[in-house]
Amino acid sequence: MSTQPQFYALFVGIDNYRSPSVSDLRGCVNDVKAMASFVRAKLNLPDANIRVYTSSHPSDMTGEAPEAPESVASRANILAGFEWLMGQARAKDQVFIHYSGHGSQAPTVDPNNEPDGLDETLVPCDSRMVGLDGQPVYDVLDKEIKTYIDLIEASGAYITVFFDCCHSGSGTRGEQKVLTRKTPEDSRTRSLETLETRTATRLAEQLKLPPQPVTASGWHISGGHVLLAGCRDEELSHEYRDPETGTWHGATTYFLMRALRSADATTTWGQVYDQVRTQVNAQYKNQMPQLEGPQNRAIFGGLAVPVQPHLLVEKVESDSSGIFVHINGGPPVGLNVGSRIELYSPGSGLSGQPLAKGVVDALDMDSVGYVWAKVTAPPADGVIPNLSRVKISAQSYDNLVYPVAAADGLVRSALMKVNAEGEAESITPFLKLMELGDDAGALFRVEVQGNNFVVQDAAGVQIVVDTPPHSAEGAQQVAKYLEHLAVYNNVRNLRNPSINSRLADALKVEAFSYSRAGRSRPEDGIALDNRDAVVEPGRKIWLSVKNVSGEDLYVSVLDLNPDFGIKRLYPRNSSYQKVAAGGELFEPNIRYPINNPFAGRSQAAFKVFVTRQPMSFDVLQLEDLNEPPLSASTRSLESNNPLSRLLSGVRSQGTRGGAVIDDAPDDLWYVQQIEFTVLADNKAQELPPGTTTVDIGSPLEMTLTKPAGFTGQIVASSVEQATRGADVDSLLKPPPGLSTFEAMDESSAFFYRPVTFASGTRSAIGSPGVLALNASPDDLAQISEENPLRLEMTLDEEPDLQGVMPIAFDGEHYFLAGQIDDASIGSRDPNRRRVALSITHLPLPADATAGGGTRTAGDAPTRDLKRTARLFFYKVYRKELPADTGLRRPILNPDQTPVKGADGKPSYVPATPADLSGAKRAALLIHGFTSDTTWLVEKAWPRLGKLADYDLVLTYDYESFNTGMGENGMLLAQALTGLGFGPDDGIQLDIFCHSMGTQVARAMVELEGGHVYTDRVFLAGAPNAGTRIADAKSAIFWAGTILLNQTGLEAPTVIANWFLKKALDSAVSVGDLMPGSELYKKLNSRTAPLGVKYFVQIGTNKALDGGVDWNALFSKAGLAKAFDKGLDALLGPNDLLVGVASAKAVRNGHWPNLKVAELDGHHVQYFWTDESVEKVKEWMAE
Repeated sequence: MSTQPQFYALFVGIDNYRSPSVSDLRGCVNDVKAMASFVRAKLNLPDANIRVYTSSHPSDMTGEAPEAPESVASRANILAGFEWLMGQARAKDQVFIHYSGHGSQAPTVDPNNEPDGLDETLVPCDSRMVGLDGQPVYDVLDKEIKTYIDLIEASGAYITVFFDCCHSGSGTRGEQKVLTRKTPEDSRTRSLETLETRTATRLAEQLKLPPQPVTASGWHISGGHVLLAGCRDEELSHEYRDPETGTWHGATTYFLMRALRSADATTTWGQVYDQVRTQVNAQYKNQMPQLEGPQNRAIFGGLAVPVQPHLLVEKVESDSSGIFVHINGGPPVGLNVGSRIELYSPGSGLSGQPLAKGVVDALDMDSVGYVWAKVTAPPADGVIPNLSRVKISAQSYDNLVYPVAAADGLVRSALMKVNAEGEAESITPFLKLMELGDDAGALFRVEVQGNNFVVQDAAGVQIVVDTPPHSAEGAQQVAKYLEHLAVYNNVRNLRNPSINSRLADALKVEAFSYSRAGRSRPEDGIALDNRDAVVEPGRKIWLSVKNVSGEDLYVSVLDLNPDFGIKRLYPRNSSYQKVAAGGELFEPNIRYPINNPFAGRSQAAFKVFVTRQPMSFDVLQLEDLNEPPLSASTRSLESNNPLSRLLSGVRSQGTRGGAVIDDAPDDLWYVQQIEFTVLADNKAQELPPGTTTVDIGSPLEMTLTKPAGFTGQIVASSVEQATRGADVDSLLKPPPGLSTFEAMDESSAFFYRPVTFASGTRSAIGSPGVLALNASPDDLAQISEENPLRLEMTLDEEPDLQGVMPIAFDGEHYFLAGQIDDASIGSRDPNRRRVALSITHLPLPADATAGGGTRTAGDAPTRDLKRTARLFFYKVYRKELPADTGLRRPILNPDQTPVKGADGKPSYVPATPADLSGAKRAALLIHGFTSDTTWLVEKAWPRLGKLADYDLVLTYDYESFNTGMGENGMLLAQALTGLGFGPDDGIQLDIFCHSMGTQVARAMVELEGGHVYTDRVFLAGAPNAGTRIADAKSAIFWAGTILLNQTGLEAPTVIANWFLKKALDSAVSVGDLMPGSELYKKLNSRTAPLGVKYFVQIGTNKALDGGVDWNALFSKAGLAKAFDKGLDALLGPNDLLVGVASAKAVRNGHWPNLKVAELDGHHVQYFWTDESVEKVKEWMAE
């Protein structure tokens, strides 16, 4: 056995998913094949050191996937791959794990370490299906991965993990332009027995240990290894189309392979990451790869990279145009069109006179990682043997062409011109107009919205604030913007191809934000040492450059500003500055005003160039967007060498086939880049007495109408601004109940999207807007339904948009702050809409101090007794969906999980009398107020269904607003008898019902004769004698407030109904819930015995849910004042909506077969928590 350290690699790439609820991808298999090709070529690895598991799309010819069963990326094979790594790795070996595919989340098996209740997961190709053994197949949890990593690290091996996926469950509105590697969470609840056995044992022993810290990537696999993740935990990981080959990859994988091309044994992951994050974020503004662990670890961990690594000639062909060789290396190892090669005899060293020379002229479209090269200097005999060795002598600089997707004819015409040969070509070599209908892989997009053009990035995010008119002149302006953006991105991405240039460590470059400074150093400097570093309003930037080499060098600094401009920052009056060995220069007082304060934040960068000889980089300068062009003298070149020719190509000439650097770049130049975030200043507007209307501004044309006596200040900002300022409340986040997949699911009847106050610039787009009102407690308290604030704004017209809903935040809790209203004027633009809302509730902030003078991020500064109330805003959408009411049968897998349709929702079929044929035991699920049975089928039934052998499962969905509970009970009885249920049907019927659904079940059993065919009813949160909160407005308001403050199981439909004022005064069913209603007189006045067994669960809300003090929230919401009592005084012990006494009061105690269990949870925690399920299991055993 070899005593040399070894390199082992596990690759998993999944494009084709078996489950219909998981969308397919298209670049993941390419990712792992290309990366496997790279490590083979770079380290000369044998196949025995690599395992590759993939799931490809079926062949168009055969209809079958190309993988053999043992190579498929199934859960079993993935775990087997980890076991193989454990068996191979020894001390000082290197282990590399690469996964490309969907990431997701699942209900946690370890609540101690998952504050959001969800584990992060990788999704195998067969997950969410049933295996050949009849058992459910689950995702691979981060907990399971951690077990393997810990065991491998225990052997002394070094591990690097690369996940090009994401685990965000958030939805996106509209058709996705670029595929993202996320899929909705796996809602099935799983036990420890379903985990890898060592993980199950570890978790059982460690559930009481302190929680692990949460990292930016979100993956809980911390240890001594390196983790490179495709994005932050809240972001999406996009796919990217190689503009030259058309091949799809994960964006992070693609740019990682580019960065690794010139790496050697000393290259660190930190160096590689600096390149990758910049290039990925240049394409996708809302994606930032993350690096965790020891960043100074060499990428090959000290393994000796083979001296003079080489590629091989695998095929030789010739025709009348010359000799061509097929080489087993391509873009992953730096071979692009234009790269130059030298050929050496098989088995020989790579020194001395080469056998032949050539240049790459084509990439092999059928084989990822292969190229064809034309021999330019053949051997004397013209013979090139197979397996000749190949050395790269000159790399081709990456293609600088940006594909543009535009369907509009005016824009397409503006982007094209006719050349001297009479052929159509792009107006600039930097832009390539894509064919109509084939816009996948576009890096820029132009959409028409209303009467305007909108310029977007690859992910469909608007990146230019200006929206030119839809006209020929507007299209010409769009073309100018696109060319400008292409040049800006070229410069931003410009780096020396050699990571290990001898100039890489020649300079020590530092930047600080500061407000006070001495003669040579900031006094209160904050390092700008990563892209997430922030320059806060009012602070300046100090840039320091020190020559730590032993020779004189030349330095030039370019400033890439938030307005897409590039200017020389230093030196001011010449193109470069000589810095002696050991010398230092600094540039203080750099300021960054943001022209659009509603943008919230913008990205900026410094590029610090260093050369061994005088060299101007002025050719890279670029005016700000919409500024007049810089003069030619401002961009002059002072020399003509390979670097200057490259710079000219980057800035103005273009490189359709790539520019070749044919002398050693590391001897000539190097560039360091510092990136940071700049926050816009929060401009406070006065709300003076006597004035009733204030223009807030922003691209949304916001105006506030207030009572004449209301005084204070108002600030429009964003979450990103409000969580970065001085004395920041770092916990300012959007309401959890509107940040869930259920709330954003476009297939729901109602769904929600946060409003941003910026029309679009950089990463500020998508940051929820925050309106801060700074006023005295008396002023805040005067706002009410009778004395509201009215806010109007103008939005783009969108299908299904109902209005904008305000949500108040007091520093601890979230509140429904108001309802829809009528706009005072319409929009002059037919493609935009004026919307209005009334703000009727402003809670006193929880962070108010006794001495006054609070300071909360995004607020106006104050030293008096004012307080700041903050408001979020959400667009509310409503879809008219087909009525899914009545009895239906959910389609279930053998493990009782639902089979899901293309929309990710459970699939149903109408119930028919044939379903009862042969059935012995049936279950019926009934939902509560404004809900449906989706959550019962997805969350509850996978656990409840395992408690008994049911051969028929039914659901009952009903209209819960304008139809009384008694009438719904009658309709249910008619539907059940219509199916064939009756006194002699031979079927045991168990009913599982929640909230209002319990009273529908009671009406069916007790008033409509259902007792003759019903055996048991499990009632959760049952208001058996009504609830004091059942005033229509109070009930809906309080239920909505509960859902706002937690990540609930149900889609928060009730919130939309409150906002839209739906049925608040005429909700028949809510009126039925009033104690003493006519329905309860009928239900609870009877005494005739019935044989149906009732099992009631009622929560007592003993444990705080995620820190929410519900009694305090009830009072802050104004309900204690409305009822003249607090929550507990009003209901007694309760589950937030129903009191324990009411739950026990079935027929006022005259129900002999009644059992009641008091639980610790609250109203939306029944039937899925361990406590609730265990109680049902106990009752079933009786």
